[in-house]
Amino acid sequence: MTQITLSYGSDSELSLKKGDQRPALELILERGRIHTETVDLTDAAEVRLYVQNESTGDLLVDQAMTIANAAAGEVEYEFGANDIVQGGQNEFEVVVEWSDGEPESWPKRGYGVIHAAEPLGRELDPADIDDPDLSVGVLTATEVRSNTLGGRSGNSLEMLSDLDLTSHVIQNQDLQTVASESDLVDGEPGFYEVTNTGQVIYFDGDTSTNSSTN
Repeated sequence: MTQITLSYGSDSELSLKKGDQRPALELILERGRIHTETVDLTDAAEVRLYVQNESTGDLLVDQAMTIANAAAGEVEYEFGANDIVQGGQNEFEVVVEWSDGEPESWPKRGYGVIHAAEPLGRELDPADIDDPDLSVGVLTATEVRSNTLGGRSGNSLEMLSDLDLTSHVIQNQDLQTVASESDLVDGEPGFYEVTNTGQVIYFDGDTSTNSSTN
């Protein structure tokens, strides 16, 4: 927590990044040029902060400050999300409106300065990155390869590796189930799961060419 003394000169500075809301602006108001004294704010009706961007001339802040310690001249202001929205040099002054209606400004000469540096690119918020979906869904067979050219029998077509049909499903291939290869029927080609062997085979629809069904 850093308090800035605001008195005669304009050498009071605060540095932050554009859009930052911390640290708060904490000031001690003083009078005097050489021999200074703390300003007692007990009789202050309001203390107001004005912040203006030096380059654009836009007034960024016109808000009441909190009197943290009246007798010690301590005031503070917590920046809002829409306050320091312009980078570069932002000049500020504090105006005390006394109970008799008369205003008094600090610093007495020039302005305090809030240096607002441009932040780095922050378009991608890590909180917006979803965790990857590593779950295994449906296994789809899109190709069956033969290791025998011109083969007609079901045994000439072999799966490259065993399939665990309890956790995967072959889609778009009209997979049917038979108890054994002897249950294959002429004229009904396709992919079959043979339950007594646990294998998946391709049957060409002709049992006379498949020795295992004879």
